[in-house]
Amino acid sequence: MTTAVGAQSCPDYYRFVEFGLEDRDGVIRRGGPVFRAVSLANRNQLLAERTVCRKVASLATDGHGHPIPVVTFAAYDPAKIDIGVTALALTFMNDLGMAEKMAEKIATPHVQAVAQAGPAARGEAYLCATGPADGRLSCQVVSPYAGRPAPVVYCTAKTCEMPFLQVDAWVSANAAWPRGDTDPDATGLESLEMVQRLHDFWAEPR
Repeated sequence: MTTAVGAQSCPDYYRFVEFGLEDRDGVIRRGGPVFRAVSLANRNQLLAERTVCRKVASLATDGHGHPIPVVTFAAYDPAKIDIGVTALALTFMNDLGMAEKMAEKIATPHVQAVAQAGPAARGEAYLCATGPADGRLSCQVVSPYAGRPAPVVYCTAKTCEMPFLQVDAWVSANAAWPRGDTDPDATGLESLEMVQRLHDFWAEPR
């Protein structure tokens, strides 16, 4: 069942969003990865003013008959999702080759730090280094998404930021959270745990 929605306008109420699929002609159509906008407890999770809907020919509906808008960007309200982040967003990548390029670009300072200063901490699923120029700690962790690039987390003394995590062929995420222990090994483990927490959050039953 589908329902039409005006160009680039979001429905008044929706429980899910999807990121669409690009066909061979470059046209975005429904049928892409779907994410919750409302929790199982019927609590809004997204910042409506920062959700960017796009024009498509028709929208799918959920089991309750509510439309599922196709979006290019969706930002979560950290106060509503309770997973320890201070910022979290999903972005549509309009080029299948973008993920590899973005992952490589974002990892470059970390790779350079490892080459210049050596590892500051190493575990089975993480590798951390301290940037010789700015003293920032960076940790690259194994992605919970099989076959996707390993994300890199950059931390100051108080905060950690993950600029890029590929969650789907077309969708990436970025996140930030308060840094806990300043020990490099502890930060590596915390980063790994947070990335897994995000994976589990999106994998919740629908």
